[in-house]
Amino acid sequence: MTSRALVIVVALALTAEAAPPLVDDRGHGYSFVLPDGYSEFAEGRAAPRVLQSFMRGQPHEPSFGVLRVEALGGTIGREPLNRATVEKAARDSVRGSGVEVLGFAYQPTHWRGFPLEVVATQLVHDGEKLMTLGVQVPLRREAIQIYFMGPAADEARLHADLAQILGSLRGESSWLTDEERSERLGFGVGLGAGLIVLTFWFWRRRRRAHHE
Repeated sequence: MTSRALVIVVALALTAEAAPPLVDDRGHGYSFVLPDGYSEFAEGRAAPRVLQSFMRGQPHEPSFGVLRVEALGGTIGREPLNRATVEKAARDSVRGSGVEVLGFAYQPTHWRGFPLEVVATQLVHDGEKLMTLGVQVPLRREAIQIYFMGPAADEARLHADLAQILGSLRGESSWLTDEERSERLGFGVGLGAGLIVLTFWFWRRRRRAHHE
């Protein structure tokens, strides 16, 4: 092997080694790049409807992160979240667990140009302040919910990890982009106009034939 070929092989090997892991769920029709430091967390898939679960670090460490992807059981509409329902459900879900909900924040984000809303929830457990981030993504086959949890001090990193996933997330949406909606409307208008013109043409031709 020549020295040039050896350099190319080494470069390709380093590139392959450095490539971030890809989470590819073909059954549900999506894939995304896993953020740095996360590895599979099998125990986290024990909860209902959890498709994937990953962890960075350990819960007893000053910095850690838990990532879950959950199936929502169907598609979702474009209506805004009912915040009162979100907050009641969150408080009900932790009742009796020793976790206290401190507050909620709603932050805009986007995926493929679609406006989405991130629900950031502040929690405390045994004196430790925690933060969760949740966002729902309108995939065509079945909507999913991406959920992060970690120390409140890691909020900026959790937001960055979520932004990375949304930026790399690939999948068909049940929603139409503005361009797709406009294109279909224009096509419908044109098709409708063409049918009307064709109908009038046949109608006039029949009238002429009737009078001849």
